[in-house]
Amino acid sequence: MHKNRFHDTWVLPLLVWLLTSSYLIAQCPTTKSASFAMVEQGLPSRERLQPIDLLANPADTAFYKNLQLSQNHFLCFEVGIQEVTLSGTDPKGDAFACEEFVWVYDSVFLCSNTIRTPRVVAGKILTETGVPVPDIAIGLASNNLNYFKGTDESGTFFFEDFETENYQLKPGVPFVNNVRNGVSTFDVLLLQKHILGLRLLDSPYKIIAADLNSSGDITAFDMLLLRQLILSMIEEFPNTPSWKYVDASYGFTDPKNPLQEDYPEFIDLDMEQLGPQLDNRFVAIKMGDFNNSVRLGTAARQRSREGKPFVTLQSADQLLSVGETTAINLNFTETQTISGLQFALQLDSDKLTILSVESNVVPSNDYRIGSDGKLLVSSTYPTTLRFEKGESLLKIRIQAKAEGQLSENIRLTPQILQSEVYQDDTELSPLALTWKAKTSATDLRLFDNYPNPFSTQTNLPFYLSTGNEVTLTIFDGNGRIIEQLQQYFNQGHQTIELTDVFPKTGLYFYQLSTPASRATGKLNAIF
Repeated sequence: MHKNRFHDTWVLPLLVWLLTSSYLIAQCPTTKSASFAMVEQGLPSRERLQPIDLLANPADTAFYKNLQLSQNHFLCFEVGIQEVTLSGTDPKGDAFACEEFVWVYDSVFLCSNTIRTPRVVAGKILTETGVPVPDIAIGLASNNLNYFKGTDESGTFFFEDFETENYQLKPGVPFVNNVRNGVSTFDVLLLQKHILGLRLLDSPYKIIAADLNSSGDITAFDMLLLRQLILSMIEEFPNTPSWKYVDASYGFTDPKNPLQEDYPEFIDLDMEQLGPQLDNRFVAIKMGDFNNSVRLGTAARQRSREGKPFVTLQSADQLLSVGETTAINLNFTETQTISGLQFALQLDSDKLTILSVESNVVPSNDYRIGSDGKLLVSSTYPTTLRFEKGESLLKIRIQAKAEGQLSENIRLTPQILQSEVYQDDTELSPLALTWKAKTSATDLRLFDNYPNPFSTQTNLPFYLSTGNEVTLTIFDGNGRIIEQLQQYFNQGHQTIELTDVFPKTGLYFYQLSTPASRATGKLNAIF
């Protein structure tokens, strides 16, 4: 808090009421109301109030260290609503700083002969883990008046200078409403295990977050909706906002069954009460997020992946010609035991078309083929699956629209769907895709054609280590097939003679292939 120090030499004997926090803010301890007392010399009495006196739980003094207040005395011009910061280190040794509103008032009429009571409503919106939620619209509404604010980076909202009425304080939608924020296939896995009774969601807020169709119950349909959102089959949950809120002071009668309770999603305020109302708190619930991975504000917490080894899928690289079909097998490079995975595969839609997807472990409801060349996969297994080294996860059948190398036209796109694998319901690892160069088999060696350039006739020499079926495909400069021949050749040096094949002068391409290998070359026809 930045203040201008005026030429006011009076230091207040005053009382400061600290808003009571019943909910943990990040690594901050829970605080309580307290007052400052002053001695005659105008200095704060540290004998009467220390930072540890602000802690609501006396046992916290054994865990929170280096406690300090940002300000412990005030001047006359600071009478009113101010902020103080309680800082220190938490039990993990991490530094914390808790910002709170306080009401500073002149308890002994040193600065004036009256005590002005500010009409203020303030508070915070936090996740269940205490992370501030910025950019949330919140309304202060009565039968006659409506006021709206937005939370700042610390999750704080602040209303002042409004009429005396009975109001309802209620959060609403975020300014930027990203329904997929914090949602991944890992949440599908956690929801699946909760439904099957293998591992129950461990807080009433997570259980509320699991009722994705607001039916008052958690079923397999909620899991289906979550997966459909991840696969971009739906853009929002039916009849359900992306965020819900609960008055943080509310205590659930049965935390394991919060959906059966009429929990308060707003706070009723009577502004006839004396004093500003500063301690309004809401717990924000991101629907579909059960591991608190939602990213918030400019200081959003990113899930650290440092030190976590990649799980790698590998496929054989190939050079495809126009119209050619092939199968891409995504194989594990190492033995893996997994509970689920997700990724988005982007194919260059100008060069490749997905024909089908085949898998023994990824059912059809767990993937989606987009018209823009995307393949989105989201699959979970309540009982872990073991994949041996080289075992296939799935097979993708594709057709080439233009000649090109697979590795240059297929890639993982974490911007669409984060590429990750879940070893169990607590650990995740990043997923990578690599390409194995297809080795040139010794059964086919191609030599330069002669003559080259040529007018009406040229010869294509090649060598086969074993007798095999050979396919010759010739393309024009636009990738169109103008000739295709297939013939069995014996082992040894062989030659294919081409006569009157080329319609006009120009550069042509050809591909010579056997079932095991292929080779390409250029032909320069001049008429």
